Parts: sequence; C-alpha cells; structure tokens
Amino acid sequence: MKIVTFNIRCVYEYDGINSFPHRAGMILDKIAEAQPDIICFQEATAQNMGVLRKALSPDYTVILNGRDADLSGEGLAVAYRPDTCSLHGLEVFWLSPTPCIAASRFPGQSQYPRICQKLLFKNEKSGTVFQLYNLHLEELSEEVRLQQMKLVLGQSMPKNIPVFLLGDLNTQPDGMVYAFCKEQGLTDVTEHILGSFHDYGRINPIKIDYIWTDSNAVKTVKAVSAWEECTDGIYLSDHYPIEMICQM
Repeated sequence: MKIVTFNIRCVYEYDGINSFPHRAGMILDKIAEAQPDIICFQEATAQNMGVLRKALSPDYTVILNGRDADLSGEGLAVAYRPDTCSLHGLEVFWLSPTPCIAASRFPGQSQYPRICQKLLFKNEKSGTVFQLYNLHLEELSEEVRLQQMKLVLGQSMPKNIPVFLLGDLNTQPDGMVYAFCKEQGLTDVTEHILGSFHDYGRINPIKIDYIWTDSNAVKTVKAVSAWEECTDGIYLSDHYPIEMICQM
C-alpha cells in the first residue's frame, strides 16, 4: 500500500512558471509513475482538484471538502484507487472548540478556518482496515496548532487498527506540536526527511510536512521518501510530497 501526503498549493497566477497550469501535467505524470493507492492533498480547491479529478478518473475517486461556512473554498482532498482500497468512513470536522460548526476557529487563530478529514479504509487485497487523518494546521500560531492537534488526537482514535496522521502541520521538529505528538506515543516515520517546504527552490527546505503513526501502524511502514522532481525550474509544488510504503 502506497500513501502520499501532498500540499499541492492553490492556483495562483503570480507563481509564474510554477503556477498550477504549468505543474499539472508534471503532477499527473508523477502519479501515473508512482501509482499511489491514496493521496491526501492539502490546499485543495475546486480548480486544482477539478483538473486532477477529470484526468485521474476512473482509476481514482477524488473527494474534496472545503473549509468555508458554505463548505466551499480551499480545503482538503483525498484521491484513492477503488481497486486497491475501499472507503468505509469519512468524517470532516473543523479544528476549533466547536468542530461541528462550519468555519469555526480557535481564539487567536488566523482568519482561515481549518478542517480535518478522518478516513476509514480497507485494503482490498489483504482485508486490513486502517484509519487516516488528513490535516493542514494553522499557519501563524504554534499555540493554536497545538490546540488543533490536541483536538485531533482526542477524536477517539482506534486502538486495534493502524492509524496514520499526515499532512502539512506548519510546525517544525523543535515545536510544541512535534513534542506533543511524541508524548502521545506517535512515531514520526518521516524523521529522516529533513525538509519539505522549499518555496519552489527559493529556500533550503524546512520540515513542516509529516506522516505520524501509532504503534499498530509503525511496524507496517517499509519505506518513506520525498518526491523531489524538478524540470526546467518547475516543481510538483512548493512542498515536496512525501510517499510512504506500507505492508498491511
């Protein structure tokens, strides 16, 4: 089973040669080459996911959830291959003290709401059931990010199946969020990946994208790597997507 976390970046014309229309073909070529079973996207919108949904169909099913009050706007998406894994549960909640209220936020949070996709899958080949949390945490405040992570880890995580928590956490390994995840017994299987956000090659990569696992999941992980492709100055995104191979 191959699972990827991918901050795909929104569609911005001012990204120049790295604007989404220039990257889209490269992204699709990489997906066709790697053939991941599940991709968890952050910064997903109707524009970028619309292109991918059309191109990836029927091999992938794409589910987009917006974070705004009317359920539109930027949010999270998951693309999965129904021939290798089946979706048995999807819960979307806002990262706030009132997670069932659309577009709600924590005090001190930026103007942008944040959501979590909680997904229950079954590996169609082995029958193994596992759970994914797709996340994109607050950008500005580490205190808010910590509250958001505490909310997610308090969502009745199952004890008897593999659990994976992945996405753009907007925090570095010396931050409070990282320390809290360690305290909760989670394992950072991307520990050897020193950087993921690179701003289209303008900065030395910093690590803000992660895949965390619980004790049931960590033993299934066989390999973790970053997608670092760049052609003529064009990257897949301003973040390196991270791929995990599991034996489940």
